[in-house]
Amino acid sequence: MLQSSLRPILLNLATYRTLTLPLLSGLAELLSLLSAWFNVTLGEKLLEHLDRWMYLERLQAENTAWKPGEDAKVAAAIIELFHLLPDVAKVFLPRLVPLVDGLERALPAVDLPSEVCSILEAPLAKFLCKYPQDSVDYFLAKLDDPQQYRRLVSVASKPEGQAMRAELLASADKVLAVTFGDGLPSAPSAPASESAAKMGGGAKAGEGADSATDAGEAAPRGEDVGKDEATPMETDGGSGDKAAAPAAPTPRHSSRFEGIGLIAELVALEPRWLLDNPKLLEAVRAAWADPRRMERVAEEERLSDHEVHESERLLRCLVSCVREDRSNTRLLFQML
Repeated sequence: MLQSSLRPILLNLATYRTLTLPLLSGLAELLSLLSAWFNVTLGEKLLEHLDRWMYLERLQAENTAWKPGEDAKVAAAIIELFHLLPDVAKVFLPRLVPLVDGLERALPAVDLPSEVCSILEAPLAKFLCKYPQDSVDYFLAKLDDPQQYRRLVSVASKPEGQAMRAELLASADKVLAVTFGDGLPSAPSAPASESAAKMGGGAKAGEGADSATDAGEAAPRGEDVGKDEATPMETDGGSGDKAAAPAAPTPRHSSRFEGIGLIAELVALEPRWLLDNPKLLEAVRAAWADPRRMERVAEEERLSDHEVHESERLLRCLVSCVREDRSNTRLLFQML
């Protein structure tokens, strides 16, 4: 009996031309009650329908059931269904996110210039928040993509993105790794520099690489000197007659600047987050002390948007920490 009752709805879903807002609203209510009765095939069909909205002129030329001007609203109503599907629907994450990105570019604005984005992002956020760990892993892996960076920050900062925000705040180690790489960058203190100087040129090439990564020391590497900046840890020379550089440059990571932007956004949402995650705080402090940052500041007109804002974002993070812990005078003086 249930199958016979569902048949008319499923028949209307067979083609995108018969979709209407009342039909999709009714299907949403049905899914909220009986999602277990549906399988992954429904999600495949919905994605297939959504793809039609990428070709809006062709779509508008066809005889469709929805009213003129409802194109974006119907697309949003389709996206709204995904968080109501059974849990296996998380397999659609890598396909749904870029599809929504494309739809936002293809669809015209609704009433206000930014409304087309919000009208599609709100239902997408519900889907992402149903699978917060998978969603965070997906976006962190693509953090160097400007569109995915903006999407992650936008969703995490909205009330409906609370689950994503909570997952990000609980993923400090992942944020650290994607921003600064597997090693923890840090600007060495004076004793660390003296220790590196004592090592001199007697160390073999490659020795001390692990400690250099962990403590920020510049390990002499002789034959590797002069390689380009893509080298994981750069040194000033391999001669034993030279003292080590006063500060080790932080290694460049592909999503370093986007990661710093994400950290700044999360600190704005949760001011004590860095204080509660000492490794990440140390990495931010080291990035501020990194001599390469000062070099980039001197060439500001040649930098990308994220690189231009690097110093401002790092400073905002450190100032937030001092405001939350006014006894941290060491950090305060390091900002000067």
